Amino acid sequence: MNVIVANVLMREAAKANADRPFTIVLFFCAVGLLASLSMAALGFDVSGGFF
Repeated sequence: MNVIVANVLMREAAKANADRPFTIVLFFCAVGLLASLSMAALGFDVSGGFF
């Protein structure tokens, strides 16, 4: 019984680790898009002349 549970847990852990990088990249892209749209809506100037 323990061997069956261990095999199932190892298989599920491998699936969970495979999806993680895509989720992290998607999250950071969404945060960056939200920040950019928020700055654009507020009129924040990020052009070269700003510096």
